[in-house]
Amino acid sequence: MKLLDSFVNYLGQPVEEEHGKEFAKALDIVGASEFPADLTLQKLFEELLSEKEAHRFSVKSGFFLSAFLRKTGKSDALEIPAGVTVHYLGAFLSGGELKVKGECGDYLGAFAEGGTILVEGTVKDYAGFSMKGGKIQVKGVVQNHAAMNMESGEIVIEKNCYDFCGNSMNGGKIEIRGNAGYSLGYRMKGGEIEVRDLAWDLIGEEMKGGKITVKGHIGKEFGLNMSGGEIFLNEANKDLPRSKTKGGTINFVSFKKS
Repeated sequence: MKLLDSFVNYLGQPVEEEHGKEFAKALDIVGASEFPADLTLQKLFEELLSEKEAHRFSVKSGFFLSAFLRKTGKSDALEIPAGVTVHYLGAFLSGGELKVKGECGDYLGAFAEGGTILVEGTVKDYAGFSMKGGKIQVKGVVQNHAAMNMESGEIVIEKNCYDFCGNSMNGGKIEIRGNAGYSLGYRMKGGEIEVRDLAWDLIGEEMKGGKITVKGHIGKEFGLNMSGGEIFLNEANKDLPRSKTKGGTINFVSFKKS
């Protein structure tokens, strides 16, 4: 069966509750389909766009494209037109390089095990969800819950990241070269987050482990109910009111200008 026909059939199937099962289903369908060896991700996506009005397109197209990447094992590129949403792009990536131009939907690079995703544009929620390896680099803004449950790997955000970045992360590293929103490192257990500029209220809220560094201004109630880990803040903030903590350490240091 041709790849587009397979995708149409796949669209008609319900979405599995478990991400891994949905990806496995997409991978099986792509593996059983016929497509030319020189087919690119961009060309495939342009074919899939004929079904963009379908109810499950934003989710199913992302899993399908990710399965295609996993099946071919090649580095590739994709440009997403305005008004089109693709979730789960680069999910379960194991190697190679994916270059994306345009706005990415939710769960970019979720469960990635390796490889590199380079995005020229913005990314919505849950980027790097449960990421186990590899690297995500975004030249634009990343929205909420980036790196939630992250185990390993690296995320570099060249502009700002919204709220709950590093939510419940266990390992890996996040570098934010702009500002961070509320509840940075919420319930963080391990890993490292570094913010070059400012971060808003509730830095390290309920933090259990890991390391957070914020080099610029900070909001209120930093370290609220933290029980472990380390927070490093600019010494210019040392006279701000402190929150009630249960453990861990909050350090005020002088950072060299970068």
